Amino acid sequence: MSDARQLDGLEITSGVSASTGEGFLIVEAVLSDGARAAGQMSPAEVRMTALGWLAAAEAAESDAMVHAEMKEAGLPNKTADGFIRALRTRRAKDFGGAT
Repeated sequence: MSDARQLDGLEITSGVSASTGEGFLIVEAVLSDGARAAGQMSPAEVRMTALGWLAAAEAAESDAMVHAEMKEAGLPNKTADGFIRALRTRRAKDFGGAT
């Protein structure tokens, strides 16, 4: 992925439709080269996305702790990596969430 651009952040701005009176959000990705990509989402869509991000962040930290403990116990990287992959697969299957 050497051609991938760095994501510097996300900017989220709220708005209200002049025609419907409904709320919406503009979500804009800001890239390291100054490029931006934006789209509109409903408040419900943003909430669901945010919950998914929180679950993924928790899973990443949990996986890192489990991996570190396995390495400290002397297990080879290949074994620890395989266990983390299996854990992520199980998490997705059982909870339908972040892997």
